[in-house]
Amino acid sequence: MTADLVQEFGYYKGQGIVDKLSIQHAGNDVDLQISQIRNLINSGIDLLLINPNSLSALDPVIEEAKGKGILVFVFDQPVTSDIAYQIVPDQVVWMTALAEYVVGRIGGKGNVVYMSGYDGSPANTDRDTAVTQTLAKYPDLKLLTKVNGNWDPSTAQQAMATVLAAFPKIDAVMSQDGMCLGVVKAFQAANRAVPIMNGEGMIPFMDVWKELRDKEGFEAYAIANAPGYTVNYALGVGLRMLQGKKLKDGFFNKGPQQASVTLGPDFDNATLDQIYSDHVTMRGITEYIDGWPTQEELDALFN
Repeated sequence: MTADLVQEFGYYKGQGIVDKLSIQHAGNDVDLQISQIRNLINSGIDLLLINPNSLSALDPVIEEAKGKGILVFVFDQPVTSDIAYQIVPDQVVWMTALAEYVVGRIGGKGNVVYMSGYDGSPANTDRDTAVTQTLAKYPDLKLLTKVNGNWDPSTAQQAMATVLAAFPKIDAVMSQDGMCLGVVKAFQAANRAVPIMNGEGMIPFMDVWKELRDKEGFEAYAIANAPGYTVNYALGVGLRMLQGKKLKDGFFNKGPQQASVTLGPDFDNATLDQIYSDHVTMRGITEYIDGWPTQEELDALFN
């Protein structure tokens, strides 16, 4: 995400539109993120882009930024603030599609494990909601356990190893970005067959996916979650607004200042090779299947 932001910022700098990009990383620490935002506010920025660690804890500091005349855009994950502009994917729709794929593959019954992401993160909360709602529709499905892999392959592998030691019969696994590879490695390390599961749009997992598909007939389905998509969306829209350009009606489709955008592309065994090839051609060997709006697409949003 950071690399994509830096690349797109370089374009705007080359056009003489921007001068300086300041980036702060808080990990998953909410208090640190609030402190970093205050430091950015005091540094004299014009546009503040936030990938929030909390649904509501950042609202006061967002108000502080607004009070200083700073244009604030939240991206990737939502906040409860009605001050910030927000460009976020619908995480419930995204995760529901992945969960329904797994349910369909096992015929709506069996023992399921859910590999959740980072507990408390707004995006993860929405994804948990999607899985809970999906499972509730299928009374013959049994959720053995939910564990958190923190969107990290190694953490997910360790968490899955603990689950495998506790449950001898697992029919399927629902997982999220950054953790599908860890799930596969845990099953392989335990000398157990890789179960029915969804996939992810990350090259390391896709390499294993292709190998298992060709050797064992493994199947999966994934929806790409491009790191640069919403951040560069927010950057492009925010800079145009600072230039005084007016958005067309309809962009904020989920509230007065919130735009819900669709992630993708989605792909399965049949389209895996093409998605992989297209990505390598366009982006090289970067970890995520990636992309963001073009300048023409962004210009078309404005009058």
